[in-house]
Amino acid sequence: YLMGLIPQSDVPDFFLIENLELIDAIDPNRPVYSGTRINISVEDVIAAAGPRSISSQQSQKKFNTAFVYLMEPGGKVDAAELAKLATLRDRFSEYWSHVTGGISSMNLEASVEVQSPSFNVASNSLTVPVLAVGSDYFRLEFVVSNFEPLELTLTAFQQLTGQDNIASSSFLNGILTLPSLQVGDAEYRVEFALITDNPVTLRLISAELR
Repeated sequence: YLMGLIPQSDVPDFFLIENLELIDAIDPNRPVYSGTRINISVEDVIAAAGPRSISSQQSQKKFNTAFVYLMEPGGKVDAAELAKLATLRDRFSEYWSHVTGGISSMNLEASVEVQSPSFNVASNSLTVPVLAVGSDYFRLEFVVSNFEPLELTLTAFQQLTGQDNIASSSFLNGILTLPSLQVGDAEYRVEFALITDNPVTLRLISAELR
């Protein structure tokens, strides 16, 4: 009623228990309490909070919200944690619909997408869709300039404005970290060290199959 989901006539009587006292805790999943039952009606609610100024017929039923994944500057996106967050987001949307009797909906669709780097074997090129460098974001293109040791040379870059994506890659202290790099059907966590600034050249220093 207070949210405007149902009219006053649909609110059933309910109750609170005062002076709650635990009297049986043998089964921790089903403890038994005693207390004083206080019956409450919707009239009691209105007396305490006042009548709702917008009727249930006119009130908002569809809501939008978001789950935010926060990181320290220069931090690394954890794909597994993002997957857990996505599962929680989807389950909460289902739960909201259930507890409101299907009257209300909660839109929790992802508004952002993690764009992971990819390596094109045919062209020996690496694409980093979103790279975080401090508070700035870039899209980078590299090509293999040497195989042993593996080195990459920057061929194109674009500074991104109005950033709408989570940066899954970071550059800090001369190290380019790609937590998730797709190479064919395999996925790696890799790190490159900056070798030269002009041209920008990186050398592979670690690669871990995920």
